[in-house]
Amino acid sequence: MRALVAVLLLTAAAVGICGAALALGDGSFLVPPPEARVEQFVRQLEAGRFGRAVPYLSGPARARTSPASLEAAFHDLEGRVGRVRDVVGRPLAVRDDTAWAEAILDTERAEGLPLPFRLVREKGLWAVDGLDALGPPLTERRKTGRPEFVGEPTARGTGEARGARQAGAEAE
Repeated sequence: MRALVAVLLLTAAAVGICGAALALGDGSFLVPPPEARVEQFVRQLEAGRFGRAVPYLSGPARARTSPASLEAAFHDLEGRVGRVRDVVGRPLAVRDDTAWAEAILDTERAEGLPLPFRLVREKGLWAVDGLDALGPPLTERRKTGRPEFVGEPTARGTGEARGARQAGAEAE
């Protein structure tokens, strides 16, 4: 009987902690980080689950995106870089309710291709805010070393500083 009471008290304490975190507007404890959301989003695309990828988008992006348009954009990307074999999310920067993260792609033709995304926080969760990352600038960026986020934060290697570093590395 004592064991049952102890388990019930422990469960109540855990539920209370989670409830308090949610009530206080938790933004990290129970919320997947931006890089996890980006990785999950791209994994849905890679698996051909385009309808399941739509909920990872922000409200405005969802309003202008269909599963068919996600499918077309992803197939276009794979046409340029090869079939995606693996994806890993990597954080770039967070500022208030905006974050930048990238999906690092391993494809049939290349490894370590960065696919940057801008995310916004909606209802406590990070959401991909547009599909610009799936467009042609990915391969151009790799060739020219242009910055991935012109005018965005330069914290932790993003923005213009990142583009300069890539250009220097590719010139070697």
